[in-house]
Amino acid sequence: MSEKNILEIFQGAAKNLCNSVLDQVQDAVVWLDKDRKVVYWNKAAELMSGIEGAHILGKACFEEPALFVDFGGVNICRDKCPVAMTLKDGAPRTLDVYLQHKQGFRMPASLRIIPVLKEDGEI
Repeated sequence: MSEKNILEIFQGAAKNLCNSVLDQVQDAVVWLDKDRKVVYWNKAAELMSGIEGAHILGKACFEEPALFVDFGGVNICRDKCPVAMTLKDGAPRTLDVYLQHKQGFRMPASLRIIPVLKEDGEI
């Protein structure tokens, strides 16, 4: 077995372990890529939003339906996206927002944005 194959197996196992752990967390965990597209949506996010992972994976945070909105119901990721700001400056952020439920109602939420860094410090 080549070193590349071993690395791929290890990465797959690590991803499965990470997903298994995050699916047990009772807080919503949403993972976005550099294009701000949803690449992970845990079970708590499904329960809190009413949106199944299969329907949201691959969609950008600024697309409709809005995931997080301000007090007036405006999608926070359209004009002043906190994820885009963190991708630009690397700073973690915490915001008080509202989670927009699939059925239309909003729930207050604390949104925490944390950049995931590579070994070289790049996001």
